Amino acid sequence: MIYLLWSVLNLAALIWFLFICFNVLKLIRQDMGLGAVIIFVISSLSFISSSVKNRKQDLPFGKVIGNEKVETFEIKDDLLYHIDLMYVMPDSVGKEIISTTVKYGIVIGHDWKPAFSQVTLKNGQLHYYASGMHEWKFLGLTLYTEDVEFKGKK
Repeated sequence: MIYLLWSVLNLAALIWFLFICFNVLKLIRQDMGLGAVIIFVISSLSFISSSVKNRKQDLPFGKVIGNEKVETFEIKDDLLYHIDLMYVMPDSVGKEIISTTVKYGIVIGHDWKPAFSQVTLKNGQLHYYASGMHEWKFLGLTLYTEDVEFKGKK
């Protein structure tokens, strides 16, 4: 629930910021003219463009999976925000199980960066350990970073 509230707060702050920007544009046009408005908008967009991009989360699997099966299961479940453990089940016993964590859902104002994940198969049961950094942001500025660990059995 806290993730949803934080996302709504970030979205409201962004809308308020845009409202302020439009009012500033009116003042710049009145005082300095249309050329100054154009320079201001282009400069602002160049600063904003890198923070608005949806960064694709790279998966460590590459082309090594071949005929092996990729499976996922949820290790963190919150209202409209989830973290899944994704792993490649090897086609033979003794091979390393490649894994990572991925996020999905509403992620406005916070971000998940996977650090380490390990999946092992013991007595027919899957044991996992995953860690990562959860960044809490306000209008793109990181306010707090927490280390998060997940471990358990499936």
